Amino acid sequence: MESVTYDDIGLFIIRCGISYIYLHGSYMTGSSAFRREISIKRTSVLYKNTRVKKNYINFISYISFYIGLTLMTAGSLLILSGIYVKTGATMLILFTIPAIVIHRKEAFESLLLKNKILSDEKNKTNKDIETLALYSHVGQRSSGNKNYMLLAINFSLLFLEDPVGIISLLNLFFP
Repeated sequence: MESVTYDDIGLFIIRCGISYIYLHGSYMTGSSAFRREISIKRTSVLYKNTRVKKNYINFISYISFYIGLTLMTAGSLLILSGIYVKTGATMLILFTIPAIVIHRKEAFESLLLKNKILSDEKNKTNKDIETLALYSHVGQRSSGNKNYMLLAINFSLLFLEDPVGIISLLNLFFP
């Protein structure tokens, strides 16, 4: 049996937290047809400035979404299990980098949309629209910052040497 230390327990708690964040994200983006449709539209932000036909962008966004959903779900389960933590961390890194780009682009687009809506004279004095747009901008920036933190943790998990698996931890508490 492996020797389990307090460091191993702490790292396991971190792995549980990271796994929860990504598994919750998987559920929130993939649990219904409506959520998947919204997420595919959000993924299309990655390809908006390319000079290809809209149908092609929709197809690439569809494929990218499902690749991302697979990376996010499988990567978090691998990290949680402790079996292939480096593989799981790599999968989550590959998911998180485009997610950061999406949040940054959405933050920028929310400000553009606010300005476009408020340019209409009948909306000019509507502070609710401006507030809503600013909340959207701040939320996207905040989500992007969260993803930078997750990226850093995933890189640390990638370089971690021999993390203790969940079975060893269970044996510690239930011999």
